[in-house]
Amino acid sequence: MWQRLFYRRVKERSSIRFNEKSCLRERYKNSTCDKCVAVCPNEAFSIVDNKIKLEEDRCHNCHLCVHSCPTEALYYESEMISKYETRIAQKESVTFTCQRQASSEGNDVALPCLQALTPEYFMISELYDKTSEVFCDGDICKTCEMKWDPLEGLVWLKDWNEQLKGERRITVSSDENMKIGKKRTYNRRELFKMTSEETKSQIGDFVLGSYEEIASFKDKINHTQKRKYLLGFLRANEQYLNQGDLGVLPQKLQATKIEVDNKCTICQKCSSICPTGALKVVEGEEAASLQFYTDQCIDCDICEAACKHVYKKPVRRLSDLLESHVLQIINQDTCPKCGFKKNVNHPSCEDCEVKEEKKRSLLSDW
Repeated sequence: MWQRLFYRRVKERSSIRFNEKSCLRERYKNSTCDKCVAVCPNEAFSIVDNKIKLEEDRCHNCHLCVHSCPTEALYYESEMISKYETRIAQKESVTFTCQRQASSEGNDVALPCLQALTPEYFMISELYDKTSEVFCDGDICKTCEMKWDPLEGLVWLKDWNEQLKGERRITVSSDENMKIGKKRTYNRRELFKMTSEETKSQIGDFVLGSYEEIASFKDKINHTQKRKYLLGFLRANEQYLNQGDLGVLPQKLQATKIEVDNKCTICQKCSSICPTGALKVVEGEEAASLQFYTDQCIDCDICEAACKHVYKKPVRRLSDLLESHVLQIINQDTCPKCGFKKNVNHPSCEDCEVKEEKKRSLLSDW
């Protein structure tokens, strides 16, 4: 039994796992998400019959798809942001770079490519009170198979620095000798404790894993690891919440705000198909309300595509990500035909109106 478990865990840890119940295209036929397809430098992903298909023989294990997936439907244990937290915590100061440009001494925090770098990594550094920088040699990027332009790809750092107001600005360096990243030094007691805890953690990860799969397509997708770090940072750093316009940061954070126009009838179509529960209908005795929770929204466009009364508004401040809003309120009474709730301005509920419309359509055909 232990031998089978060992081989299974070795295989799981060395391969990308796909949780189809978390994949937006698997869940919703109208989803247009193609982030894994767009980011893969080797065209290992394709869309067939509106589903994601991975050709494993084309995959070069760059793991950019894992970093780009908005729901963590693609999972690779060592590339999850929780593993990067451990690496950041073990540094005195942090140099973020790519695997190709990382030092052999292990002083850097190396991502597959710097296009995978998002504000959440800096937030972890802030939570651990670490000074951070980005190391990037543009000449090396020009010869890389990732085909990524750092001049364009790191523009968002300016907006991040604007939020920090000069307290701990992120600099970009291309001089190997000027790197600030270095490992923490530990005394004997700290080293023993850290080694012991790390060993326990590694054994636990190996035996149990940290992979949580959604049980059903009906289940809403929980906060991703990245979103949990984002919310943890915001709650611990209120001084950054209202610093001003976020610029392009909302795209990097996969965040937006949802609104509805005054013709919304709270038909529940948007709330039923929302993958994360960001849109929710709350039923009361005399009214129903459509509520939006910004922290749960992943900017997937599914609700906007499903209903013409739904539209997006940009997130302007970090404080927006901690807010919830009532988008629409409809006063209700009892439907005389079925006894369920209905809009007070309508003679019957929506289900009964649909049934009546079908009856009229059938009778008109005779």
